[in-house]
Amino acid sequence: MIPAKPFVRRSPVRLVARFAWALLLLWAGWLLAGCSLAAPAPVGTSRPAEQSQPAPAFQLPTRRPSAVAGASLYQEKCIRCHGDRGRGDGAVAAEIQAQFGRPVSDLTSDVVARARTSEEWYNIVTDGRLQNGMPGFAGSLEVEQRWDVIVYAWSLAVSPQQVERGQQVYAEQCVQCHGDAGQGDGQDAQNPLLDLTDFASIAQAAPGRWDQALASGHVPSFAGTLSEAERRAVVDYIRTFAYDYPADAPAPAATPSTSTGEIPPVQAPPAAPNQVSGYIVTGTPGQSLPSDLRVLFEYQRSDGALISQTVPLDAQGRFVVTGTQLSHGDVMRASTEYDAITYFSEVTPVGVQTTLPITIYERTTDASTVRANVLHVIVQPIDEGLSVSEVYVLSNSADRVIANPGQPILHFGLPAGATQFTADPSMPADVLVPAGDGLDFFGSLSAAPQGTQSIAFGYVLPRGSTLLDRALAFPIDSVNLLVQGDPQAIHVSSDRFQAQGTRSFEGQIYQLFQAGDLTPGQTVALKIEPTSAPLDWRIILGIGLVVVGVVGLIVWQRGQAKQPAVAHGPAIQKDALIDRIAALDDEFAAGQIDEINYKAKRAKLKDKLIKLMEEE
Repeated sequence: MIPAKPFVRRSPVRLVARFAWALLLLWAGWLLAGCSLAAPAPVGTSRPAEQSQPAPAFQLPTRRPSAVAGASLYQEKCIRCHGDRGRGDGAVAAEIQAQFGRPVSDLTSDVVARARTSEEWYNIVTDGRLQNGMPGFAGSLEVEQRWDVIVYAWSLAVSPQQVERGQQVYAEQCVQCHGDAGQGDGQDAQNPLLDLTDFASIAQAAPGRWDQALASGHVPSFAGTLSEAERRAVVDYIRTFAYDYPADAPAPAATPSTSTGEIPPVQAPPAAPNQVSGYIVTGTPGQSLPSDLRVLFEYQRSDGALISQTVPLDAQGRFVVTGTQLSHGDVMRASTEYDAITYFSEVTPVGVQTTLPITIYERTTDASTVRANVLHVIVQPIDEGLSVSEVYVLSNSADRVIANPGQPILHFGLPAGATQFTADPSMPADVLVPAGDGLDFFGSLSAAPQGTQSIAFGYVLPRGSTLLDRALAFPIDSVNLLVQGDPQAIHVSSDRFQAQGTRSFEGQIYQLFQAGDLTPGQTVALKIEPTSAPLDWRIILGIGLVVVGVVGLIVWQRGQAKQPAVAHGPAIQKDALIDRIAALDDEFAAGQIDEINYKAKRAKLKDKLIKLMEEE
């Protein structure tokens, strides 16, 4: 069975397909941001392969995180994308969405602020959220600084009024056991309780999970005692025990304080639906709806539990799922199988919508309608030669899915000498397979207008001058080539690529080249080789001094051989002149004499030395 869209059964946030090959799309997005591209950067169902080195392990802070400190870092690193209030409306948000096909995350939304665990926050800030073009900050922010930014992002989703409301609920319902400061030392505490001032305690679960626990697993249960809005508020207040919450955090305009000074009630979110509906439609003209389809409905809770059930369709292709126990922070989707392909609805957060449409298509093996909207090539010099990563962003203009179970549908060429092939680890091992002069692709391509799909892989080329050439199997609208290395250090030549200047990332310089309108059968060739580094003037000066010294020594030795008895006087003068020249060179090298005076004095001494040598 070929899935039209892969579904990764991980935590709720990761259901919304998180890329794993960090450097590849990070560079392709971050370094190309602001460039005029012929097509958006990679989006779609395939994910780039992982880095060869594992990502850093999850680390908790060793000190109390500070949202105040995080605010300044947020201004420096995050505001241009996420906006001043974290709502995904920063100055470059529209540009990022255009390039990556996905909006910048709204950090105040429930699916982010309440469903995301502390570990997920840390991993995203550390490694980047690559499907949105977000870079990772492992190289520019220390672990403690990353947590400062994270808790500031938390504060953006929680207004002071919400925290005050939570404090009120805590004083009424929780302080007797958990104590005034949340250290588990209340007067009614009978068993050891969590120390809520310890960051590790609040990092154990997402806020949505705490909300649910207060209504179910907490002893005593607050079901029927606290409303959902009150549970949310008290959880938000409890989290401030473990980090420095800014008293002047930005408050949403919808919750102003009243003129009486009373805390306004927090508006409860809409109740989670107790049923979900959906429907199946046909995307290929003339296609009739099969009568034997069934739908698999799945939803994943904020605690990671995956619940699924199979439901039938009515004659019009509609379905209704009842008896669910959905909560805010859960995510859901539906799928159906048709003609050896699995089709999915979009992964949808609970509360955003309760209708899940699925579109099915007829299948074809004809790949003549495939083209690459853009090809990203990233080249890095390494000890073995060149590390090359490629991302093809493919589209299919046909109204049918291209798939041929058990047979390849596309072939990607590789240059001669390519070794150490790596591919997207989220794909099964038999989807992208070495064959002949390249790679065979055994997957599927979505029908129009489903959007684009990215195929990513990497390889290593041997050391030395390298030609990257291959005959293209399909049209390519635009090629973006990024080569690590300053133009003074590494040279790129090609009759197809135009230089577009340099880009800087994490202290490294990358040269950007672009080519467009490449046709099937055409060969794309380019040469990448190191350039000869210019000689430093100090090296040239040193060589000159050595030459002068050697010549003087030879002349002196010859003079000694000719006149061993009478050369003592001139020889002493000659040695003194050589010593004075050497001392003058040392003064110049140390910056104790300017260049003009240095050259003038040295010329005089050199003339005297030459005359003395001629007299000998």
